[in-house]
Amino acid sequence: LYAIACGVSAVPELRTRFRADGSVVQHDNLVLGTIALADGGFGFGYIDHDPDWTRFDAAARAEIDAVRAGAERGPNDGSGRDNFVYLSCVPWLDFTSITNAMPDPDECIPRVAWGKFTPGADGRITCALAFEVHHAIADGEHVGAAFAATQAALDAIAPPC
Repeated sequence: LYAIACGVSAVPELRTRFRADGSVVQHDNLVLGTIALADGGFGFGYIDHDPDWTRFDAAARAEIDAVRAGAERGPNDGSGRDNFVYLSCVPWLDFTSITNAMPDPDECIPRVAWGKFTPGADGRITCALAFEVHHAIADGEHVGAAFAATQAALDAIAPPC
């Protein structure tokens, strides 16, 4: 979660949103949204990106615990927030492609999915990672920058981002 937060937060275009009134905003900070539940389903929470790993980890653990205890936050909670990123994981699959349902043509909240962590013959671990973005806001260059920032966060011992 931390590495993905670093990746999407590093790219201004992935922090950009269309609003219903026709305006466009760019958020300073993003939050991660989807949390795996103990029963196998997903809940929605707000895990704020914090470039400090220790603070991020503590806040993420607290939000995960709250959502697993029944607190539900998210797109339909009346807050009007749109500074989040949808997350999904399929840890059983080493996928090569994944798509998500988009509710309307102006939907511009990025979706990030990751798959199974797979050990390679060379000792490296790989993991499928997919980004879906609104092409009027972001393109391959921006997704590539997000991948690079995500990898940099994974590679760092004490990851600053």
